[in-house]
Amino acid sequence: MGESPNISLSELQIALMRVLWARGETSTAEVASIMAQDRGLAHTTVATLLTRLEKRGVVAQRRDGRQLLYRALVEESAVRRSMVADLIGSLFSGDANALVAHLVEDPRLTADLFDGIANAEETVEFTLKVEYLEIYMERVRDLLNPRKDNLPIRETATGELYVEGA
Repeated sequence: MGESPNISLSELQIALMRVLWARGETSTAEVASIMAQDRGLAHTTVATLLTRLEKRGVVAQRRDGRQLLYRALVEESAVRRSMVADLIGSLFSGDANALVAHLVEDPRLTADLFDGIANAEETVEFTLKVEYLEIYMERVRDLLNPRKDNLPIRETATGELYVEGA
C-alpha cells in the first residue's frame, strides 16, 4: 500500500476505511451491510463515500462482474501519522512535545494512550521517557532518582525550558 503525505479523513471515512483494512478487498454491498449495521447508513451513502475516497486516491476500485470491489491504498498507520501531524500543526504550533505534555496532564488521555500502546501491532515499538520532578524551595529534585538533587533549569535556543540531568 502506498503512503500519501497528507491523508485527512472524517470520522465516518475512518469507520469505512476500518472495514477495508480489516477485510481487504470488499464489495460495495459488503461494506454497505457492515456500515448499515454499525452506523445505520444507506447503501447509496456508502457508495458515495467509496467513490469520493477513490477519487482522492485513498482506495482502489475494480469491477468483478456486476459488483464493484474496493481495497485500501493507504495503511491505517499512514492515516494516523498524517492526522496526528495535522493535529500537532494546528493545535500545538508544530510542537509534538506540547501534545505529549497535554496528554500526560489529563489522566483520561494518558489511559487512552497506554491502551493504544497495549493494542498496537506487535511490530510497532514505543519509547516512553518518564520524569517525576519536585520543585520545592527553589530546588529541583528527581523523585525517581533521589541522588539527583538541586538540578539546574536551562533554556534552549528556541526558549523551551528543561531540567538538566533529569
